[in-house]
Amino acid sequence: MHAEDEARSDRVPEAWEEHLEHRSLPRTLAPLMRAAGVADERMEGHAFATAELDEARHSGAALVPFIGAFVAGRGRVAPEEVAAWEAEQRALGARGACSFACTQCCVTGRAA
Repeated sequence: MHAEDEARSDRVPEAWEEHLEHRSLPRTLAPLMRAAGVADERMEGHAFATAELDEARHSGAALVPFIGAFVAGRGRVAPEEVAAWEAEQRALGARGACSFACTQCCVTGRAA
């Protein structure tokens, strides 16, 4: 997500990564599946990107309060910074200056 406060914009995603159970899973799951005998495994990436902060559509708008609630007090994000980060995201959205991008990975296979 874009932010004007660069220091905070580094800390928020860093703390957000703590929600991931296993950060390296996309690059390690397919080999683990093959080793376990799963056949026809494949990974597909699904990109979500927007330059709009629109609550009615899949966009960063829906994630802003969700991310804020999670990161408060984690990593180097002080709880009092969360309100400022959320307000900044809403202000960027109102000006048409926001951006949000995320890639989700889906790994599938079938039992051999």
